[in-house]
Amino acid sequence: SNNSQWTETRRECLRAFCDTLFPSLAIEPDPHGFWHRSASDLGVHLAVADSIENVFTAAGRAGAFRLLDALDGMGFCAAELGHREHLLRSILESSPAAAIGVGRLIKMVLGLCYVLPDMQGRNANWPAIGYPGPPASEKRAPEPRAIKLLQIEDDDATLDADVCIVGSGAGGGVIAGELAQRGLSVI
Repeated sequence: SNNSQWTETRRECLRAFCDTLFPSLAIEPDPHGFWHRSASDLGVHLAVADSIENVFTAAGRAGAFRLLDALDGMGFCAAELGHREHLLRSILESSPAAAIGVGRLIKMVLGLCYVLPDMQGRNANWPAIGYPGPPASEKRAPEPRAIKLLQIEDDDATLDADVCIVGSGAGGGVIAGELAQRGLSVI
């Protein structure tokens, strides 16, 4: 059914929703392009659509689609920015449930406008807000850690350890590693 799937109209409404929250504005001077850059210029609408599709619960996805359908019914996509802002405000004030659901989506959009990286791992808004980006990590090859293998020469050998684990599957291997990290001798 169309109630649980993306449509072109829903995608357009999501883009308009994101660009209403983080619009392109004609403000000068704009040395970093911050004011001219909209949420969709940053690809935020695509990241939100991906989250709705792959991260939201079924109920959350249905709620997002209901919101987008309601926005479409109000003529949201074709409206001017000021009218879109008014429509969003009226939805937020319509009920506590709407305020919570739409409020969460608003926080997601605005957060992504400042953290969503581009293909080079940077966000175009970082220079405007004075954020240098995450520290560069040194790409060093990890040092190989050799495991000392014990060769048992005869059948009468006696081994001494704090813990003896039989089997090195998913459970045994993890337990052995945890105990060894805590300083216990493990066989």
